[in-house]
Amino acid sequence: MASLLQKQVYQAYLNAGLSPNQARIITAEVGREGSFSPKNLFGVHIDPKNGAANLGMLSWQGNRGQALYQDLKSKGLIKGNGILPTQEALNSMAHFSVNEMRNNKAYSKTAQTFLNNPDIDYQTGAAVLGRDYIRWRYDDPVYKSGHVNRDKFYQAMGGVVGQQSQQEYKPEYVPQNLLQAKSGYKAEYVPKDNLTQEGYQPEYVPQQLLGG
Repeated sequence: MASLLQKQVYQAYLNAGLSPNQARIITAEVGREGSFSPKNLFGVHIDPKNGAANLGMLSWQGNRGQALYQDLKSKGLIKGNGILPTQEALNSMAHFSVNEMRNNKAYSKTAQTFLNNPDIDYQTGAAVLGRDYIRWRYDDPVYKSGHVNRDKFYQAMGGVVGQQSQQEYKPEYVPQNLLQAKSGYKAEYVPKDNLTQEGYQPEYVPQQLLGG
C-alpha cells in the first residue's frame, strides 16, 4: 500500500497536469530515487557517484538544482535554507520537472514519448524517464535493484508491471484536503505532522545551491 507521502507526490503530478497513468509512472521514479523519505523529498543528499549535492524529490543538482532552489524560494517555499515539507512544495517540484521535460530541448525525447502520450505503458515510460530525463544508471546491472524498487512503488499504486496502464485506478485514498486537481487548484499547506515524520526539520541547503 502506498504511503501518505507517495500519495501526495502522485497528487502533485496530477496537479501538474499529468494523466493518472503518467503520474503513477513518474511517482514510482520518485520512489526509486529516494524511497519517499522526507529527508530526500525536501532536503539535500550527496550523489554517491559524483559527490554533487542533490536537491529535492528528483535529486536535481548543479544548474538544475540552483534553478529549482530559486523557483521554490520565489514562491516562499524555502525556510531556514530548507524546503518547506508541504503539499505546495511537492506541487512546485512536480511543475518544475514537467516544465523541464516540456521546454528543455535536452529532454525532447521525454516530451515526445512521455508527455505527449497520456496512455503510455509502464515499461516505455520508465525507460524514457530513466534514460533521457532522470538519467540514472538505468542499464547498469550494478543498479538493477533500482528497477525492483521502482516496480514496488508502481505496484503500490495499483500498477501492474509489464502490462498496459491500469486505467481503472483512482486516487480515492488521497486525504480530503488533497482531492483531485481542478483548474486553478492551489493546495493548502499540509500540517507538518500530517505530511512528514513528527519533528521533521528541512535539511540545510549547501551554499552552492543558494545562488551565491
